Amino acid sequence: MKVEFIGQGYNLNKNTSVFHEIKKLLLTSHFTSFKCLVAFATRSGVSSLTPYILKAKDNIIDFQIIVGIDDITTYEALKEILSWNVKSYIYHFQSNSSVIFHPKIYMFEGKEKSHIIIGSNNMTQTGLVQSIEASSSIELDLSHKADLKFIDSIYNYFDPIFKYQDQNLELITEELLEKLLEKGKIPTEKEIRNRYKENRNSKIKTKDSDQSIFPPRKIQPLPKEFRSKTSKVSSPEQTYDNKISQIDTSKLAFYKQLVKNDVSLTSSPGQMIIPIKFLDIFPTFSTVQRKPNGASQREVKFDVHFQSENYNQVLNGVRSIYYVPSPEHPRKNKELRFTLLNRNIHSTLNAKDLLVFYRSTSEDIHFIVKHLKYESVEAKELLKNGRYNFIQPDK
Repeated sequence: MKVEFIGQGYNLNKNTSVFHEIKKLLLTSHFTSFKCLVAFATRSGVSSLTPYILKAKDNIIDFQIIVGIDDITTYEALKEILSWNVKSYIYHFQSNSSVIFHPKIYMFEGKEKSHIIIGSNNMTQTGLVQSIEASSSIELDLSHKADLKFIDSIYNYFDPIFKYQDQNLELITEELLEKLLEKGKIPTEKEIRNRYKENRNSKIKTKDSDQSIFPPRKIQPLPKEFRSKTSKVSSPEQTYDNKISQIDTSKLAFYKQLVKNDVSLTSSPGQMIIPIKFLDIFPTFSTVQRKPNGASQREVKFDVHFQSENYNQVLNGVRSIYYVPSPEHPRKNKELRFTLLNRNIHSTLNAKDLLVFYRSTSEDIHFIVKHLKYESVEAKELLKNGRYNFIQPDK
């Protein structure tokens, strides 16, 4: 038995994750069985594994996927699992307490060797890559009695589940998913986003005091498998993730080079100052709100499609503020402030990088915001025209 530790999300220089380990093991040819028991699954986590599950079918003939549905697992995630066309089940039981189905076990078995990952990682984007997690990766030699005993202990403990004898197991089918969705037993991705958005907005009011105690941290970058948020799966409720937004080259665009304050995680975190000359490209702002000190501001919330080497994601409810200082203020400059309201994405931005704001062809998405690294050829070309400027539309 060989045991290795997999840390994730904390020591970013290591860039280790359970996703990388699962991917590697799925592509290992000597395994003929893959079983997993996980508490939660989301579409981004499941779809990141889809190409490797399909490739693994060249060697693996026995799949068992067991997923819990307590609060977080989404309709779209289960649809994606269903598309794998392997034996997959939901485990759920009614409980008047906070007790839920909560294991995270990934088992790969072959004739001579087996490999098991046990830890804290759910089948979600954050669980597989970004959250601070800890797991053990255990390589087993099936010729050793102690190793066989360890595997048997897992099978013995979860025996009714592995033998499909537990009454709280249900085979994942189209009909079951529609029934669970109708009864409110599983949320859609949109509902999860809205829930997160409401929670985030409630925290914004206290973020200054919170950050004086717990400063923000940078987030582990996403592998390429997570960068595209599109999916073959569609929800009964149409969501922005499934809408195609393209750059409208017939409309005026602009770019801005980020400065230190724009990317700071401590000074007005998340807020960027946009040159006032670009004000007319933004959506219509609200009516004027007067401040007690004589200052005034107008704000607007809208949706953008953010694109970078790590993200390809629609952000709902980003915010812009048009701020006019008090006449008595020593600084008379009006400000156009822009906030993504997404700490994960904001933490990937660096001073000198560029944000390019293109208009979108979608009625629901105002800007396609592209993040360009300072070293990129495209960024260098734009910077020939200054640190910020308009991009003229096609004629």
